[in-house]
Amino acid sequence: GISKVSAVVSGLPLLAFRKSVQQEIVTAAFALLERGAPFIQFTYGPFSPLPRKEFGLVGRVRKRILSNLPPASVWVYHRATEARAAA
Repeated sequence: GISKVSAVVSGLPLLAFRKSVQQEIVTAAFALLERGAPFIQFTYGPFSPLPRKEFGLVGRVRKRILSNLPPASVWVYHRATEARAAA
C-alpha cells in the first residue's frame, strides 16, 4: 500500500547478488522514490556496489567509516536523468 517514499536506505548485501537481482531491487526502489529522492546503500565493498552506468544511476560515497572492520561506505544514488535535470 506504499505509493511514494522520500528515501530508500538499504543494507542489503548487493555485492553478493547477481546483476539481474540488483536490477530488480533498483527498479522497485526507484518506482517508489519521489522524483530526486535518494537510494542510500551501506556496503563493505571498496567500490560502488551497483553498476552505475549500466543501471542509469549517478552515485558517490557520502561517508567512509575506516574505523570499522572491514571498512564500510555509505553510497548515495540518484537516477542519472534526474541528476542531469537538477544540474
